[in-house]
Formats: sequence, structure tokens, C-alpha cells
Amino acid sequence: MMICLLWISVAILVVIHWIYKVNKDYNILAFFA
Repeated sequence: MMICLLWISVAILVVIHWIYKVNKDYNILAFFA
């Protein structure tokens, strides 16, 4: 169970990091604002 939660946490962090990285290049969040 703990391993599953750990993987989910890592996946969420990776997605958030990827969104910020892409947004810095393409300003995706500015499009939705």
C-alpha cells in the first residue's frame, strides 16, 4: 500500500514539474487565465 502511494506521489510531482516546465516555454497557463 505504501509503495503504491509513493508511486502516485512521484507521478503527481513529475506531472506538476512537467507542466511548469512546458508552461515556462509556451505560457499554457496564461492561455487559460
